[in-house]
Amino acid sequence: INPTGKKRLKQALKENDMDYILSEGVAQQEKGVHILDVNVGLPEIDEVKMLETATCELQAILDLPLQIDTADIKAMEAALRRYNGKAMINSVNGKAESMSTIFPLVKKYGGLVVALTLDERGIPDSAEGRVEIAEKFVETAKTYGIDEKDIVIDPLAMAISADKNAANVTLLGGGGVDGAIHDAAGPELYHYFAKLGCTCQPGEAIESPGFNLPAKHIIHTVGPIWHEGKFNEPEILANCYRN
Repeated sequence: INPTGKKRLKQALKENDMDYILSEGVAQQEKGVHILDVNVGLPEIDEVKMLETATCELQAILDLPLQIDTADIKAMEAALRRYNGKAMINSVNGKAESMSTIFPLVKKYGGLVVALTLDERGIPDSAEGRVEIAEKFVETAKTYGIDEKDIVIDPLAMAISADKNAANVTLLGGGGVDGAIHDAAGPELYHYFAKLGCTCQPGEAIESPGFNLPAKHIIHTVGPIWHEGKFNEPEILANCYRN
């Protein structure tokens, strides 16, 4: 349940058309979803009242657990106060202000919390940077008496279309040429890079054993995503060969 890009749902929220909102929830349950996200954020409505009402009425007719999704802390607490059971809270991030606001609610109402791996510096470019924030969540949550099993880490994997350097930096396989190399070399190649824990940025190169391939060694390099030359792609591609 989220009004972003949904004109009919926006209309229903403005008109307090709870029948339509409930029908959306039922439709999601019939499609087999495991958790129903509930977001009623619109500037034209009283979000505190609407989120509380929607939470109460949805849980009255559905068997699904609900994920309370709002940036309004008052709306979040109003919904959690009325929720029967253990809600999922969406979300907290690594900023000190966010953790000091959300973690007390998680402890008070006994919920699960989605933790986004970003902080005051933004979203880290590297996997290591995101792991660092994830570890900070666990350690900070302990100070509030929250068990790590109640923290759901969202590593914020970036789509290639959103981040020109989002592809293949871990060299752990996937689609395209990287995936084909992993298929041919066997699972040992995956475990090699997983244990090594390194990344390879576009234009860089790294060597590994060939494992099941006829070659004794593999030279891995990550090419750039082409954006009409706006991000130095020719030089990055040249570096793939030089390195």
